[in-house]
Amino acid sequence: MKKSDSKIDRETGLIVKGHFEASSGLTYIAGLRQAGSLKIVEGVARGIACNFLTSLLVYDQKGNLIYDASITSLTGYSRELSYNMVRDGLMDMLQEGAAKEHKYFDKEQARMKITELLDASYYEQSYKTVFAWAESIGIKFY
Repeated sequence: MKKSDSKIDRETGLIVKGHFEASSGLTYIAGLRQAGSLKIVEGVARGIACNFLTSLLVYDQKGNLIYDASITSLTGYSRELSYNMVRDGLMDMLQEGAAKEHKYFDKEQARMKITELLDASYYEQSYKTVFAWAESIGIKFY
């Protein structure tokens, strides 16, 4: 895998850390997404008219693996799919961890906090872009 100069991939919103062009014609991308103190690493295989999610890992700020998603072959990539898998995976890990430790937490509050964190990471630039576009065509925000 070739290292890349940390550029943002416009299609995925990922900070590209490396890429590899396979003989199959697919380009494999290893990308990073920051979500607060979490690091989300996504593997994407890109073809001419398709993108596939190949891996999805979530680490804490120290580099400890928190969540490793199970990805089936030919899973189509979208930010929404990745977002939902990370959100659900973190919730599952919290619930499993709490149960093993005989601890309880407010699941609704946890889901809201995780959602806020992931919204900023996955969609913040898209929100800014859509607002800029809307204002350019005369839509006013109050």
